[in-house]
Amino acid sequence: MQLPLRASGDCKRAEVLKLAREVTGDLKGLPLSRHTVETASAVVKEAGMKAGAQSLTELKLLHVEAGYEVEAWLQRALDQCRKGLERDKGLTTRALEVRVDSWAADKTTAKSTRKGAPANAGLMFMWAAVWMLRLGCSGRLRSET
Repeated sequence: MQLPLRASGDCKRAEVLKLAREVTGDLKGLPLSRHTVETASAVVKEAGMKAGAQSLTELKLLHVEAGYEVEAWLQRALDQCRKGLERDKGLTTRALEVRVDSWAADKTTAKSTRKGAPANAGLMFMWAAVWMLRLGCSGRLRSET
């Protein structure tokens, strides 16, 4: 099940990078500035995403992987925004989690014998439902600046 987890992470990264591009008005969206971090954080908080702090972490990783240094002012901005995302939320609640082991074994292991049919239509349908949940969450990420 490594492939869907990697695809989920790539999707999250793509959404965060798209948000950074919208904020900066630049096709690269990098290097990060204080304005970019604060605006992206505000958009994520307004969208009500439960994984807002993870979005800031992904933003930082994109910055580092592009070859830029994380200077003290940037780390401070990221830390302040992370704290701001966690403030006034009440008790910590996790995002919806899908446990593959709870799925019916006959649905996840059944193989199709029809020519041209997906190898495992039941498993594909279940993962499609997971992706729709994730897309619904990330679809609220839009900057109006």
